[in-house]
Amino acid sequence: MEKRVHFVGYTNEPEKYYLNSSVFLLPSRWEGWPMVIMEAFEFGLPVIAYHMGAMDLIIDDGKTGFLPEAFDPHKFAQAMLKLAHDEELRARMSANAIAKSDDFSIDKAVKEWDGLFERVVAKKRGK
Repeated sequence: MEKRVHFVGYTNEPEKYYLNSSVFLLPSRWEGWPMVIMEAFEFGLPVIAYHMGAMDLIIDDGKTGFLPEAFDPHKFAQAMLKLAHDEELRARMSANAIAKSDDFSIDKAVKEWDGLFERVVAKKRGK
């Protein structure tokens, strides 16, 4: 495992690690809305994270990564092995991750906020 899995911790250069990775693992026990998943998606990395909190709002289980049952290390390891041994699945999930990253883009957020403000103003004006 030491040759294939790297525990990086905090870094000022995450891009270096994203570019040299094929999968992103997030075995955290508590997370709210981890930006690191959106970053991993931008680099085309499928994500494996425990199914908890808002993870299922970010990760499409089986499409952009896997969401094994919370705090079950055996299921987490099974998901890791599945991606490690199935290059075609990794490639498909990678493409899906890149597509999903568009959902979290600044442009999309600005358009959604703009639309919300327009609806509020129109409602206020009685339109």
